Amino acid sequence: MLTSFILLVLTGFALKFPDSWFASMLSLGERMRHLLHRVAAVVVIGASTVHLFDLFLTRDGHRLARDLFPTLDDMKGAWQNLSYVLSGLLP
Repeated sequence: MLTSFILLVLTGFALKFPDSWFASMLSLGERMRHLLHRVAAVVVIGASTVHLFDLFLTRDGHRLARDLFPTLDDMKGAWQNLSYVLSGLLP
């Protein structure tokens, strides 16, 4: 998904600004850039869909979603770090 996203960004930039130095570096031709851009978009959409199905329909996906939410211990650690940083700034 990361590779296809990067390809989507590169080809999208070259399509949006065809006269830029960057587009000339991708000397693929405009039709090839269009094709690569669309293929990368389909791969990103497909990978995202598979990831969402995995997240919502599997037990490991549920656990991952639950583990991403902050807990009370995370809040206490953030407060301790912030108070430590601020104590170093005050005279």
